[in-house]
Amino acid sequence: MFTRSIFFFKRTYNFLFNSLVQNERVAMFHVGRCGSTVLANMLGDHSGVHWSKEIFTRFMSNQDQHGEKLVKREIRYHRSLRRSKIFGFETKYLPNQHLSEVCVAMDIKGYIKLLKQLGFNKYIILHRKNYLRRAISAEIGKKNGYWHSKEPAKNPTKVSINISSVKTGVTDEPLLDSFRRIDENYALLQDALKEEKTLFLNYEDHILTDPNIAYEKVCDFLGLKNEHPSIRLKRINPFNYDEVLVNFEELEKLLIDTEYEWMLED
Repeated sequence: MFTRSIFFFKRTYNFLFNSLVQNERVAMFHVGRCGSTVLANMLGDHSGVHWSKEIFTRFMSNQDQHGEKLVKREIRYHRSLRRSKIFGFETKYLPNQHLSEVCVAMDIKGYIKLLKQLGFNKYIILHRKNYLRRAISAEIGKKNGYWHSKEPAKNPTKVSINISSVKTGVTDEPLLDSFRRIDENYALLQDALKEEKTLFLNYEDHILTDPNIAYEKVCDFLGLKNEHPSIRLKRINPFNYDEVLVNFEELEKLLIDTEYEWMLED
């Protein structure tokens, strides 16, 4: 009984403290397989940041509570866990990911409007330009049974991309449809945040060769000192297409003469 009372007191104290001292609330948006975890780990190591990562992932199934109640409850809970100047977390923003009907159940504009009401004043968009590379990374993760590694990949994992049905979040759809869904919702996200303080990052320019580039940009954006964190994760697929893709010719035929043809270049 005494232990439970101490725990409740600490949680209440942290929540009240955070309500008073946190002057920055930051929301990051991405679609996954874009370097978000390596960046999140680096931000989480910062002494002035409480980074809660993807707080809605565990709710990606049918449940009793959706929408604003779920968002408010989870944000308040995670903010109560640690005293820090800056609080941040991540949302996978596609309508078949965290914003889907089985999770947050909100559209992008309504969700951002709610975040603003909850005091969020800065936003980060982390984009991966090459959707084919992203799809391959997802397939390799599924086949290997792990999404991240602390050790460099020694050998390529051979995978085949089912062009008729790839899974993103809670939806199975044709590969080209999944690419266009990302394009459409990336544009919606940019439009919804056009009047807000937003930092734009992409995997290819800011994380691929050196995650410190993205970390430094975030530190500048948030007014933080670079604390030079360690990079704990390595790429699970540093290999060329011909080393990992079993059905490259099929993908080539699909993407040629589309707006995604450039993604075939290694």
